[in-house]
Amino acid sequence: MVYNAHRGFTLVEIVISIVVMGIALLIVTSVMAPQARNSVDPVMDVKAAELAQTLLNEALAKSYDHNSDHNGSRWRCGESIAGLTIASCTTRIGPDMVGGSLETRTQFNDIDDFDTAGAFLAGDDLLNSSGDAIGPLYPNFSAAIAVSHDAAAFDDSGTDVAKRIDVTIRGPSGRELVFSAYRGNY
Repeated sequence: MVYNAHRGFTLVEIVISIVVMGIALLIVTSVMAPQARNSVDPVMDVKAAELAQTLLNEALAKSYDHNSDHNGSRWRCGESIAGLTIASCTTRIGPDMVGGSLETRTQFNDIDDFDTAGAFLAGDDLLNSSGDAIGPLYPNFSAAIAVSHDAAAFDDSGTDVAKRIDVTIRGPSGRELVFSAYRGNY
């Protein structure tokens, strides 16, 4: 019987392969670990977009201004029509005064009312139009809404033609996403 001396691995080859495999595993782990931490970001971005869309949809469904025609929007505030007296648009941003106190969430009737004056609302302070808390549906999320007159974006004549609504959503990681929409005076 012929004996072949070149079968199997030597101890040196085994040690070298263990070291190479260890280095390869270290490289793969160091590349993958940060990715695993960020893998939930797209899910949180979708939740943030859902919350922003909810708030924007409700705001855009309201009247343009407190002095707008709330019954069908036949006339625009600030519009000049012969024989009619139409109030000019308000310049105040924020909830209006009703009976000596600020409007509550269920009384919001125009876009200006949604402005949070830079404050972030979270938990039970995040309400829908019925006054029900939607914060529990979005745990660890908060929202700030800024409403501003932005006629210059459409018309530089100085007329009150548009308001910009910026909804800033702060997610659980602290990252902020801003969603914007315009509402025209129609």
